[in-house]
Amino acid sequence: MTLLGGSILGFVTTLIGQIAKAKAEQHRMMIAAMAQQQKAVSAAREHGLKDKQFAFTRRIIAFICVGCIVIIPFAAPFFDIPVVVSVTEKGEWGIPFIWEQADKILWKSIEGIALAPAYIHTLAAIVSFYFGSSAAR
Repeated sequence: MTLLGGSILGFVTTLIGQIAKAKAEQHRMMIAAMAQQQKAVSAAREHGLKDKQFAFTRRIIAFICVGCIVIIPFAAPFFDIPVVVSVTEKGEWGIPFIWEQADKILWKSIEGIALAPAYIHTLAAIVSFYFGSSAAR
């Protein structure tokens, strides 16, 4: 009985030791992977700071979008330039799923300042991108 009990106890303690070694190795590998990931993130951040052409290209795109979305639609009425917008007219009555009249998109010239919702969303995305980039630094 003593031999059997000693064998079982030795087996259990060795098994517990092997499990502890495996967990330690797993933690060591996980820490190494996290260090590699941190190196990659740091390298990407440093690349964004060093790459001046990329930053210049982003600024040009932002200025063009702001100009087309804000400056031109607001300045056009003052120079008597017509602003053309799309207007969607709903289709006429029909039999559902069999015969329906399609919606019509008409282009109309208007006086004054007009901003489409897509322009406002685009401008909001650009502004929030730059505020977010500044906050991350």
